[in-house]
Amino acid sequence: MTILQSVSTTVDKNDVIRPLGSFENLFDLYTQRLPVQFSVIAELDSVVNPDDVRAALLKLQAAQPLLAVGVSRSGTTASFYRSANPIDLVVAPSGTPWEKVAIADQARALDVTTAPLARCTVVAHAHSSTIVMTFAHQIADGMSAAATLRDLVRALNGVELVARPMPAAQETLLAEAFEARPITPSEAPAQTNESPVQARLLENDESPVLSRLGSVRDFDSTPPDISSLVWPAELTSRVLACTRAQSTTLHALLTAAAVRVMFAETNRGSLALMNPMDIRRPSGADDSLALYFLSTRMGFTAEKSHDVWALAREIRQHIASAHTLEQLAGMSSGMSAASSSVSRVDDAIGAMVSFANYDVMVSNLGDLGTYEGHASLGSEVGAPLDTLGRRPEVGITDLFGPTMATQIAGEQILALSSFNGRLRTTMTTRDPMPHFLQKLRAEVEAAINAVTQTPTKALRPHEKTDEEIS
Repeated sequence: MTILQSVSTTVDKNDVIRPLGSFENLFDLYTQRLPVQFSVIAELDSVVNPDDVRAALLKLQAAQPLLAVGVSRSGTTASFYRSANPIDLVVAPSGTPWEKVAIADQARALDVTTAPLARCTVVAHAHSSTIVMTFAHQIADGMSAAATLRDLVRALNGVELVARPMPAAQETLLAEAFEARPITPSEAPAQTNESPVQARLLENDESPVLSRLGSVRDFDSTPPDISSLVWPAELTSRVLACTRAQSTTLHALLTAAAVRVMFAETNRGSLALMNPMDIRRPSGADDSLALYFLSTRMGFTAEKSHDVWALAREIRQHIASAHTLEQLAGMSSGMSAASSSVSRVDDAIGAMVSFANYDVMVSNLGDLGTYEGHASLGSEVGAPLDTLGRRPEVGITDLFGPTMATQIAGEQILALSSFNGRLRTTMTTRDPMPHFLQKLRAEVEAAINAVTQTPTKALRPHEKTDEEIS
């Protein structure tokens, strides 16, 4: 078992930025024994010099306040303090696959008692590079991490990054956004006797599934299994069109399919699902690096999960009903009240397990854009400068993530994102199911073929394509 000791060194009061919010504090205490860190990955169209990456990381730290902080527990309140320490840059052996880097990062805990709370790995290939950024969860979520990785590439291209203000704690952000919202009579909050703890997560009616106790595994540096699959653009387009026609979403269909595959593979009678939700759009927050998400949970039983489209519509409706400013502010307030007195690692672990126990989590970063590089210029190390003395631009050719483990026993964490019009699915787990991502794709294809005229070519469960890496 790895136990990191709380920071007890005295911090100059002028370096203290703000106290941790209750959600940040919960994650920070939890990660002192059970690391919760995640990685986002960018494939680049050129070979980048590690020294250039170091310089770009310094620019990134100057622009993103939470990349230049540590956590002090020397006083009565845990606080973020400023740190001038640079982000650690690891130069991996040439040609190392990104999955191998991400696996190693999950097996090597970030030291959350020091600063900063992130690290970066760069890998050179023959004519390209890979950058993997890993973040402690108390300073970041997947959406802001992907935006931060894009900013790192912008800095590599010589773009001056604008310094951002210190993000408010999530509870403050949502409370202020809720208070500032325009209220119509139909939106006026109804009186309720619901307790703060009951308000913390919106759950569906499978309460017996969700009320069972979860458990954690001791962190022992055992590496997880990470696999990924890139879907063809044509299939991705069909999924999007078909889910719209069926009054649901890509996320909901993929989640429903994952639930059905897990039932088929495990012969279990019930499953608990965790759905993280980004709060930026409802609250009006930008993409600054911060811990800005809340989750809903759903319970499923095998006998009620036969119709994948009905399941997908139920999941979509459940998430839509939770993803409103009123619901998010209520959940945040409830979680804050329930965790405000948590000050010990054991209490934080107990609190997290009580409302974060799940069998499968589906984290969706959405559409991450398209390739906008200039590979035709050639940008290997040592390539000549152009006529204006500029280096060729570095472009992102692919984005993956987040790859993450939370040390919940038996967890399966499925990450979804799209780039260049193609869906990416990534699974992180210490209890791998053979060919899970292929079976997931087959389940989705079967669902689409059942309601459309043009069948897709099914991928047999044991078959790999040149787009899958595992």
